[in-house]
Amino acid sequence: MHRRHRLSALFATLVTAVASFGWLSPAAQASAAPGGRELNIVAHEDDDVIFLNPDIQNSITAGRMVRTVYVTAGNLAHDGADFDYWQSRERGALAAYATMGGKVTQQLTGTESYAYFSTLYDFSSHTVPGACGAQPCTIDVWTLKGTPTPGQVSVTFLRISGANTGTSMWPLEKLWQGSLTSLMTVGPIGISYADSTARQSCTPGSATNSAGCRTYTLDQLTSLMGGIMQDFAPDRIRLQDPSGTDYTTALRDHTDHMHGARVALEAYWNYLKRAPADTPGLLLYRAYYTGPADGFPGLPPNVSGAPLSAKDAALNNDCVFDNQTTGPGCYQTPDGWAQRRYALAPLPLLPGPVANGVLLDDGQLGCLGAAGGSVGLADCRLSQSWVLDRVGHLQFIPNGQCLTIPPSSQVAGVSGPVQLGPCATATSWLFLTDGALLGSHSKVLKAASDGTLQVTDLFSYNADLQQGGVGNLSVIDLTDLGSRWAQ
Repeated sequence: MHRRHRLSALFATLVTAVASFGWLSPAAQASAAPGGRELNIVAHEDDDVIFLNPDIQNSITAGRMVRTVYVTAGNLAHDGADFDYWQSRERGALAAYATMGGKVTQQLTGTESYAYFSTLYDFSSHTVPGACGAQPCTIDVWTLKGTPTPGQVSVTFLRISGANTGTSMWPLEKLWQGSLTSLMTVGPIGISYADSTARQSCTPGSATNSAGCRTYTLDQLTSLMGGIMQDFAPDRIRLQDPSGTDYTTALRDHTDHMHGARVALEAYWNYLKRAPADTPGLLLYRAYYTGPADGFPGLPPNVSGAPLSAKDAALNNDCVFDNQTTGPGCYQTPDGWAQRRYALAPLPLLPGPVANGVLLDDGQLGCLGAAGGSVGLADCRLSQSWVLDRVGHLQFIPNGQCLTIPPSSQVAGVSGPVQLGPCATATSWLFLTDGALLGSHSKVLKAASDGTLQVTDLFSYNADLQQGGVGNLSVIDLTDLGSRWAQ
């Protein structure tokens, strides 16, 4: 009776936490107190206004400091040879933020140049903390002029090569997996954006590259993102959902959305370990699979009225710069992304048992357990207690050690065991509002009815990695816990 009550109480606590922290409504976002600092990191120069808004608009309206970082150039051609296209997408992003900041109120044409945007923005380059090899960790920052608080709205373009077409597809994914050891920016960093010099490009191995061309290994790109976090010191960070699936259907997200978020999430965990005691809030935004596609009706529309009108205004001024879309109104139909905004948030895991939706062979509900240094599922009636600390360490309370992914299981494409180890060097984990227990290296915890546990990859487009399955792999299922223990 006592054990049953304890698990029911834990479930009630987690449901309360979901209501408090997860799936935040646009109204809740709009109520954010002025004076805060919010950092958005997205893959492409429209992902923020399509999938994160109206949250960004609400934060700007509330007077919060907002910076958005675009990881890739959004290019289609190999190594960014289509510089007219990806540079136009940059100008589309500048148009969107000038619209959200109230500096542009008319519909733009898509022909406005960098010179036009230099009348609306201040351009600067500076170095952030980090280990970027022989080159400094330099970023370019466009800061909107004339905001109520100086420097309130800014954007940064990292210009990493995007998921282009042909034989060189998915370079960011390949960097994450290790089949590429480094990526070069498709354009220079730290050089003024005068229109006369804007056509400079970067080509790996070329002797004529600008001094502003940057090359990053995965560790260096992760360090750069962590340096951006440290430099901006946000109290809220918004990323895209790294899982790449809606967890219920065969729909898939864009590989850059997934892998840009995975790199940023590693940077987030590293940042937490050296950040002040206040942990920045984190939201992970779902993307393509929120709207209807391939027979999936889409998630219920949840953006309407004035927030939708403001979102459409920014979208329309962004997409006229992208010749792959259809001009004003391009994101309103057929997918309906403008009418949707969904995000996952981490939950605080209070001391207690961690239940899994898997039934053990004896029919009992399984909970995360440990014995003699090994980790597996145990009968929930034994009530072994864990707690998640501010940097994501999942600590086994009885012996003070933490759940960790050993190096052999961290490799992309490998499924392997987990173990207990010293918390100082342990894996960081997120316990998300969808029930997923997501660890470093974008690994999720998978359980079997025989009580064994292993970590496996989130979904990847690479066929060699698909043995990892899709999205939310068994892991912690709050709905299952409630239905089994709340009767």
